[in-house]
Amino acid sequence: MLKLTMVALTASLLSIGAAAAASTTDTTTGTTSTTGSMSKADCDANWKLADLNADGSLDKAEMDAAKTMMPSSLVSGSSVLMNDYVTACSTAK
Repeated sequence: MLKLTMVALTASLLSIGAAAAASTTDTTTGTTSTTGSMSKADCDANWKLADLNADGSLDKAEMDAAKTMMPSSLVSGSSVLMNDYVTACSTAK
């Protein structure tokens, strides 16, 4: 129950953090991802919110919880490393 609550809270916070970037939804899969770059500081802050277990990578469950702020280039993967996320987030077009 606690983990589910944390995932819901994280998803809410991440959607607020992603407001600076535009989001798109793939109508076939229902996946929403961000486009447009954010500042490195915003990307770092979103990463800290998304990486629930602070292990330096997002697993599929963490990615699903953070899908509203995932750069579109990363949504199809099964995991994401911190450096890859911050780079994609801050340079997305």
